[in-house]
Amino acid sequence: MTTTVLTMTLTGLGADLRAMRHGSADRAAARAALGRRLLAVAAMVAGGAAGAALALRVSPLSALALATALLAAAALGTTAASRGTASWRAFPAGKS
Repeated sequence: MTTTVLTMTLTGLGADLRAMRHGSADRAAARAALGRRLLAVAAMVAGGAAGAALALRVSPLSALALATALLAAAALGTTAASRGTASWRAFPAGKS
């Protein structure tokens, strides 16, 4: 993962905090975005810590194998999820 992803997530986190503090028009949306970004940062930190612990305590190859397996699982999951036609992608009745 590039540092741009983490930097943009942290920047967005700061913007969400500011929007909530200064009373934006849609506080519920700002609170939801804040929660998503906090979970994303927590997942990045947890993944980095787990990968480092695995690489240092077991072997670097095991950390790489786990990362590859997780990437493959995510790719298979997104492929399976995108196979069906979602209701927002379907053509309206009578038009094709």
